[in-house]
Amino acid sequence: MSIPATQLRPGMIIKHNNDLHSVFSVEHRTPGNLRAFIQAKLRNLRTGAMSSTLPLADPIEKVQRG
Repeated sequence: MSIPATQLRPGMIIKHNNDLHSVFSVEHRTPGNLRAFIQAKLRNLRTGAMSSTLPLADPIEKVQRG
């Protein structure tokens, strides 16, 4: 199920770059005269590595738990 980046919430599990990630934090940024974007910190569930993704303009694949 695809969702826009504005609907990301901490704790969600998403598929990004063919890996499952847990959303650690989400921030809506508006730097000066530039366009607004969403900055999210993601934790890779396979490796445990943290990454910061800028910007998340494309639809994001949300994974259903269960």
